[in-house]
Amino acid sequence: MDPSRPHSAVLNVQVEVHALDDLGQCSGQTLSASSLEQAGIKPSFLLSVSGISAEECLNKLKAKLEQFNEHDG
Repeated sequence: MDPSRPHSAVLNVQVEVHALDDLGQCSGQTLSASSLEQAGIKPSFLLSVSGISAEECLNKLKAKLEQFNEHDG
């Protein structure tokens, strides 16, 4: 594979919203797909990140993943 060619990263994202137990851990209970859809959230989707080279694609992908990992506190 030629790293100087345009590249695209495709992620298949599954969304689950878990109820937390008293210790703040996932209880195993999740909201239903219909509850997510009522909130305007799809239970799964594809995310695509592209770049003019492998390096640019990877840098953009890393930045996108870091945005997902940001949290309050």
